Amino acid sequence: TSVHLRAVRKLLSTLEQQRVARAIEEAEHEDPKRRSHVLASGWTDALATEFLAFYDEQDERLVQAGFHRTSRWWRSELERFIRSGRRRWLLRVGRQGGKSSTLTRVYVAFARWKHWAPSMGTLPEIPLLSQVMGKAKDRFITITAILDALGESYEKRGDLFEMKDLGMCFRVTPASTNAVGMTAIGLFCDEVSRWPSGQAANPAKLVLKSAEPSMITPPRA
Repeated sequence: TSVHLRAVRKLLSTLEQQRVARAIEEAEHEDPKRRSHVLASGWTDALATEFLAFYDEQDERLVQAGFHRTSRWWRSELERFIRSGRRRWLLRVGRQGGKSSTLTRVYVAFARWKHWAPSMGTLPEIPLLSQVMGKAKDRFITITAILDALGESYEKRGDLFEMKDLGMCFRVTPASTNAVGMTAIGLFCDEVSRWPSGQAANPAKLVLKSAEPSMITPPRA
């Protein structure tokens, strides 16, 4: 068992090195004006600044359409995460703390920003993983309101919410170890603290380990 664990760790280390190398190579082929320090997540300082400016512009348009402005706390935490170089953002926020409304704006902005590479023959997506599918589908209501305010076109089909002009979709997906086979430009994991743990059929850690490889290919996922 210890031999197998060492082999797995070595493989994961190699995959991480390859991912960082790809991120550096992609950054080197970008516009020199935007090239700067490359983070392990594949973001550069310049790209982080560009995305945050894009988010603020979208936020202003939503405010003009009657939405509340992103709070200072959420805006500062978003910037801290984007500039950190990390790929997982764990949030512990109470009820009515602005989680869904803010994160939905973040994902819509990331989709509209379109600094992720399209995948040949595969529709890139942002899965909404949840144990309670009904609550996850409620996110579509917020997404619809935001897209309508921004004048973006979309088509809703069951658990799929496709943005044809952007070449991507949002999808409601059960939080299970079967959450594989997709090409994700981001993962929204809803109320992970309520997911099963321990010896349950779909413990949270195994679900995340099963889903996260879907973000290996798209840069800056």
